[in-house]
Amino acid sequence: MLFRRKEQEPRDTVCLVCGKREGVAKISGGMVCRYCVPVNATFDNPTAEEVAKLHVADPELSARIDAFTETEAFADLRFDDGNRLFFKGPWPSYCIPVLSYSEIAGYRVVVDGNPLAFNSVNGQRALFKVSTDEYVRKASKEIDSIVLELDSSRTNVRFLPYEIRGRRNRVEESREGCLRFAIDVSRKLDRIIEENIMSPSSKTDNNQSD
Repeated sequence: MLFRRKEQEPRDTVCLVCGKREGVAKISGGMVCRYCVPVNATFDNPTAEEVAKLHVADPELSARIDAFTETEAFADLRFDDGNRLFFKGPWPSYCIPVLSYSEIAGYRVVVDGNPLAFNSVNGQRALFKVSTDEYVRKASKEIDSIVLELDSSRTNVRFLPYEIRGRRNRVEESREGCLRFAIDVSRKLDRIIEENIMSPSSKTDNNQSD
């Protein structure tokens, strides 16, 4: 989406879409806040009505966005351990669905096309067993691509593959840094999924949508 730059606008300019927060980007007739900024849209200088049409339609998912309080982050992978919520994005956005931890059904860390780490509730598991400094240094020398794939049990939420290292994007400059990042994310997701396996009935995660 193409937005006009914010130039000499009053600091108290309120978002035209939600009417709650200060606008950060120009749209037709006013400003839009970062929560309401749509993603992957192609039109220029949209109206507030056009922006609103691109927002998540599920009221429960919208409530999660309002409730989200970040407790840990790995680049753009954001976690809220208090409310047990997860999303991918630089900040909460009404265009980016938020998953509850209980809806994270599995994941794969795919290195150069090969899944080196994955975990899922169907019993198929293969975790990073070795992560010593020596292992990371040796294993990372020839790596060109690292991608995180995550499975959602919620039918209306699809997690797009997250590029940890690739031709266009990388979370760290070095191969070693990217592999260490992947291992850290893997450990975080392992803990979440292990809790889901151990006590699935207690992870309703719906209190934040009341």
